[in-house]
Amino acid sequence: MRKLLVFLFLLLCGPSVFAMACPDVELGPGKRLTVVVSDLHFGLGQRGQSWDASDDFRWHADWSSFLQRVSSCGKGKVDLVIAGDALELWQPPADIPCKGVNADTACTLAEARALTERVVDAHRADLRLIGRFADEGSNRVYFVPGNHDAALLLDGVWQLVNRAVGATKSGRVVRCAKGSALPCTRNGWVSQPGGEIYVEHGHQIGSDVNRFKSWPDIVETHDGNEYLQRTWGQRFVQRLFN
Repeated sequence: MRKLLVFLFLLLCGPSVFAMACPDVELGPGKRLTVVVSDLHFGLGQRGQSWDASDDFRWHADWSSFLQRVSSCGKGKVDLVIAGDALELWQPPADIPCKGVNADTACTLAEARALTERVVDAHRADLRLIGRFADEGSNRVYFVPGNHDAALLLDGVWQLVNRAVGATKSGRVVRCAKGSALPCTRNGWVSQPGGEIYVEHGHQIGSDVNRFKSWPDIVETHDGNEYLQRTWGQRFVQRLFN
């Protein structure tokens, strides 16, 4: 029976979270630890001494401690699933407008790459920690695209992130996308063998306001130009919060 451990990454709790004893899980031959996090929302980072107001991730030291603790508890046999919204790509800076051609379209593909480059530059150290984690033991990391970072489904965007993660061991960092082999599915990740655990971000369930109408195909063409789809939820966030 595969064991599941969900670490609640409670950033506001501070370093005391990582002083906890490892959970009592049996990792015998062929057994692995499953750890799920989501909604890191790496954003535009710092400008000088000030953080961009849209960036929700400001805890590099805690992130480092968390990944070290997870790998130690799992004895280097961990499947870390980042279940959506690793990146914040709904709140671009003024010089990357991502306005689209109508309410249902957002960034061009070039704008999506430019925005991702900005986020990657701001959180290069945080992303590199993921690569170091993936290189330990037999650890693996799976990125499940969410609604805020659906652009990870674009090969050009994913390559920017994967390069920044920088894992040196082949196959240790995987994007779950259409056509990916198990344990990835078109919407998420499923444990193997047996499929006892299923993980997805959730925006494609039912009639969620963040649902993409043709997921995982998120690109529309207008007058020969390609744009990312903009969901109702994205319009709401950009009108209210931005």
